[in-house]
Amino acid sequence: MAAHSCAGCVALQDPHCAWDDVTETCVAVPTKLHDNDASKTLFQDIINGKHKKCKNQQ
Repeated sequence: MAAHSCAGCVALQDPHCAWDDVTETCVAVPTKLHDNDASKTLFQDIINGKHKKCKNQQ
C-alpha cells in the first residue's frame, strides 16, 4: 500500500485496504478478515475518506 499513515490510508477510499491500528500499516482487507478483532483494529471510510480514530487527519 502506498499510504504510510492512518489518515493517508483511509483517504485512499479503497474498499480493499484499511489502516491496521495494531501494526500501524495500511493492509489489504482480505488478509485480516479471519481476525475476530478486525472491526476494532481496522479503520476504513470508503465514502468520506476520514475516520474519527485517525490522528492528524488532513
